Amino acid sequence: MSKEQTKDKILELIRWIDSHESKLFRPYDFFSGWGRTLALLFVLLFIIAEFMNFVTASATERISISLASVAVFMAFISIVIQTGESNRVEGRFERVLDLRKKEVELSGKDSKLRDFNEDEKPLLKALIKIKSENEEFDLERIYNMNSSMFTKEKLLERLYERN
Repeated sequence: MSKEQTKDKILELIRWIDSHESKLFRPYDFFSGWGRTLALLFVLLFIIAEFMNFVTASATERISISLASVAVFMAFISIVIQTGESNRVEGRFERVLDLRKKEVELSGKDSKLRDFNEDEKPLLKALIKIKSENEEFDLERIYNMNSSMFTKEKLLERLYERN
């Protein structure tokens, strides 16, 4: 694929993401995989703390159990925040693939619409990562301002960089 074809393909992916933004980027994506786990942990810590409060008689022991429970809960929230960005990008990427698959199925066999191929998927994931970091801006607007940051090489570098 020539550089011009790659550039056109990237612009096509950018336009597709921007046109499907409301279906792909949801405000609660940050806790998508962790919401139930956090709720379960909170309930479990509450039950343990209440059980220990019934068993122990001293106020200092009750306070220390409650503080320990809060510390465990805060540590777990820290883990969620640290892994949240990559989980959010992964969830949105899966949503993109599912949405495209549904579009292809609905369009029928005669349509030119097709699933994303294996060469497009890493570029697509990098674009989702960029969009996830700057949800208030359209990718195409950023592309028009500085298309050099949307080359195949730069997008693949962006895909593997750490925040």
